[in-house]
Amino acid sequence: MNPIKLDTTVMAALLLTGTTLWARIAVQGFELAIVSTAIEWFMNRLRAGIRRLA
Repeated sequence: MNPIKLDTTVMAALLLTGTTLWARIAVQGFELAIVSTAIEWFMNRLRAGIRRLA
């Protein structure tokens, strides 16, 4: 894969993640947004691991 395309993909993912987190902070407040984002990330990783095992 071209390094420039990889950099663009990574930057786009970081921008999207950052935008999502800022939107949650605006709606829920800082502490709740951080906790809910962490829980959602953990649950997605857990579901992905379970799917791989199945």
